[in-house]
Amino acid sequence: MTRRVSWVILCEDEQHYAFAKRFLDQLTRPELREQRKQVAGGHSQVRARFRTELAAARKQGGRAALLVIVDADGQSIEARRRYVQDLCPADEQPGPDDAVAIVVPERNIETWIRWLDGHPVDATTRYPKLGKERLCKPAVDALKQRCDAGQLGADAPRSLQDACEEFSRVIQKLRS
Repeated sequence: MTRRVSWVILCEDEQHYAFAKRFLDQLTRPELREQRKQVAGGHSQVRARFRTELAAARKQGGRAALLVIVDADGQSIEARRRYVQDLCPADEQPGPDDAVAIVVPERNIETWIRWLDGHPVDATTRYPKLGKERLCKPAVDALKQRCDAGQLGADAPRSLQDACEEFSRVIQKLRS
């Protein structure tokens, strides 16, 4: 049995939060503690809070996990992840033993939503925002089904494949 974990979702905007919360609700039934839903300021606000939230998650000794979501906005997944991590001194940066997942939708979260809704996507097009954040529910349901089947698909955006690997690593860490 998986112990209850308090998830902190540190993200750029309401769409990130809606997507992450719905996915976590379906996947693990964790206790959610809303930490940050930054509507304006985006990635800079996430970066500003990252070090504090990382330290807080570490203090919980396996009872807290941190899910960080920042859009790539035209940068590589690796560059954007480093952009977040580099706020911490080298000896404080998250490692494989930390229950921290940094996921980076490439170009933005709407790319994932569009692909999960069955449309072809590329990493350079800026797809339109949804009219309401809750409209991502069908995409989250599709992601959950794919995760349950263990088949994201070879045509999945690379950033979504990376996010699944990063998230799976954290889930395994929490179950150990």
